[in-house]
Amino acid sequence: MSNPNITFNLAGRRALVTGSASGIGRATAELLARSGARVAMNDRAADTLGAVVSRMRSSGLHVDAVPGDLGESLTAAQVACRAAEQLGGLDYLINNAGAPFTRTPIPPAELEALTDDFWDRILRVNLMSAFWMTKALAGALRASRGAVVNNVSIAAFGRWQQRCLRDGEGRARGPNAGTRSWARLGGARQRYRTGVRKFRVGMLIR
Repeated sequence: MSNPNITFNLAGRRALVTGSASGIGRATAELLARSGARVAMNDRAADTLGAVVSRMRSSGLHVDAVPGDLGESLTAAQVACRAAEQLGGLDYLINNAGAPFTRTPIPPAELEALTDDFWDRILRVNLMSAFWMTKALAGALRASRGAVVNNVSIAAFGRWQQRCLRDGEGRARGPNAGTRSWARLGGARQRYRTGVRKFRVGMLIR
């Protein structure tokens, strides 16, 4: 649940939060909505997402469900299109979708457990989905002079809590490194002043 002491005036703003049926994504979507924004919420767990959206709506929040598995490029494009249509444009894209796809950490030595299908799934959902969504919504974000937030694992900054592969280094480092490149390709000014910003706990780079 979002912190009731943190509020912003986002009346008239439109946001899409991926991976928002639970956890950080859900809290982000709720805070944006409580601050006055209209929010499109995405998750591959359609039933769970629907229940969350229904509860938020019963509280008077302006949220919509746009379910879909962002691990597929076509589905990602469709989700982006539906969200932009429902909201009438877009001001904020929060790329939060991601999962470890394993219930227990996988030690690096156990290479046989790191199958091609495992890595492909991780990279598609945790890395490529952020690129696909940003690409599909670039026009809408340029039109509104909006912003993109890429939520990444703390592993991207070298702070491993265990010597294991939990959610894949590609998940952690990919969006972190890609943010700068996408900012340049999207026409954002130096230091992210207009278009793309990168957030992590305790740090903001503008």
